Amino acid sequence: PGGQEIMNKLYSYVFTVSKDDPRHLRAAYARISKTCEEQYMTVGEKLIEEGRQEGAQRTLLMQIEQRFGAVHPTVAQRVEEASPDQIDRWLRRILTAATLDDLLC
Repeated sequence: PGGQEIMNKLYSYVFTVSKDDPRHLRAAYARISKTCEEQYMTVGEKLIEEGRQEGAQRTLLMQIEQRFGAVHPTVAQRVEEASPDQIDRWLRRILTAATLDDLLC
């Protein structure tokens, strides 16, 4: 792996395991260099967004199960592969969709 890839893994690791306030970590990276700070924020923001997406997917799957019964593996896979915008549309539609097909169309 190249140097940038290693640094991104390091930023990701620190972001994930550190108990320090992320603002303090950002300030520490900023003292190293502006580039380090920007790279740390990019990795951190990506991890936060991935966490939000996973949470939205779990919520949607729970709502589908509650509303329509057991979730078929193909439906679960479709939810896991959906874009954030698609997940948002389905989350809004879950309350009014008469059937699972109506929800996922």
